[in-house]
Amino acid sequence: ALGTIPDFAFAGPGVRREGVVAGSAAERGGLLAGDVLVELNGEPIADLRAYSDALKRLSAGDRVRVTYLRGTERKTVEVEAAAR
Repeated sequence: ALGTIPDFAFAGPGVRREGVVAGSAAERGGLLAGDVLVELNGEPIADLRAYSDALKRLSAGDRVRVTYLRGTERKTVEVEAAAR
C-alpha cells in the first residue's frame, strides 16, 4: 500500500488524493491532498478501479514510480510500497 486516501467523488481521469496517511510511503514521497495520480510504474491510471488493480500487483518493499498532477504540473516520484 502507498498510504493514500482517494477522493471517491472524483470522476477522473486519474485518482485524486483526499489525503495521505501520516508516515506512509505517499507522505515520504511528498504527495499531498489534491494531487491526481495518473500513472504507477508507467501504467496509466484512468480511475479508482485501475488504481486498485495496480495496487494489488504490488508487494511490500516494491519500488513504485508514481506520476501525478499537482495543478497543471506533472511530477514523478519513486516510493517503496508498504504492507497493508
